[in-house]
Amino acid sequence: MAFHEYGGTDSGDVLISLPQWVLEIGKDNQDIFFTDREGRRNTECLSWGIDKERVLKGRTGIEVYIKKFPCSHQHLFFFFHGVFF
Repeated sequence: MAFHEYGGTDSGDVLISLPQWVLEIGKDNQDIFFTDREGRRNTECLSWGIDKERVLKGRTGIEVYIKKFPCSHQHLFFFFHGVFF
């Protein structure tokens, strides 16, 4: 799972977009997308705010990532805290 779209003209035929279920949430809640200082939304990139708000089917962005990639989470936890769990 990516938290931003990847691909397009520079990467040839590869296009990895946000999951459809996330885009569906974004139709009703545009605040999940990154917004620049002028108020322009980028629907290809999620806001940092989703790390603290449970807007992804009752979960934060971090919780979605942990559930999808548990092994990666353990390595991140070790990196920041020095212990595995």
